[in-house]
Amino acid sequence: MKIVINRCCGGFGLSEEARRFFPESDCDRDIERNDPELIRVVEEMGERANGDFGSLCVVEWNENVPYNIYDRGDGYEIIEVNYRAVLSALLENQDLSAIHATIVEVLKS
Repeated sequence: MKIVINRCCGGFGLSEEARRFFPESDCDRDIERNDPELIRVVEEMGERANGDFGSLCVVEWNENVPYNIYDRGDGYEIIEVNYRAVLSALLENQDLSAIHATIVEVLKS
């Protein structure tokens, strides 16, 4: 799965040119970061998709591993495993082989 994150100080944001592809939404808040159209726009436009203070990039992520996007406080974003969601799913399942397989998959991410 692909996800768009910001890789510089300043924060996530789309350029005016990129926003034209999303006329119905507040581009900086309403679009899911794994939205196929957002990914296409960022990949095709490259740096032209960046807002005034951002540097957007598309990263690969294992679709079976839940994630959170964290802002370090300066706008630079980090994607991390959502361990709470993983543990919650494991406790609901209680199948030891599935728990083991999931833990192995998460550790590989």
